[in-house]
Amino acid sequence: MSSTEKRLENIKIALGLVEEAPLHFTKLTNELSRITGSGYRSENIVRLMLKLGYLERPARGVYRITEKGAKMLDGLRNSPSKENRR
Repeated sequence: MSSTEKRLENIKIALGLVEEAPLHFTKLTNELSRITGSGYRSENIVRLMLKLGYLERPARGVYRITEKGAKMLDGLRNSPSKENRR
């Protein structure tokens, strides 16, 4: 799996975590780290998603998915996997 594929998979996981309800930064990064096994990258992924507009911060330390993030998540869920493209 390439680094881009890993990053997209991490974005998909993180967006899925905040899809139902907003999460505090610590809870979000801890859950993402637990699922992916990557600590510091989890924080970077959350910050990247905020910068790209996939997440918003309605209150200090609280993150929720944006409409743009929901569209991205839908696209990631519906995109064919690498194995299915062959």
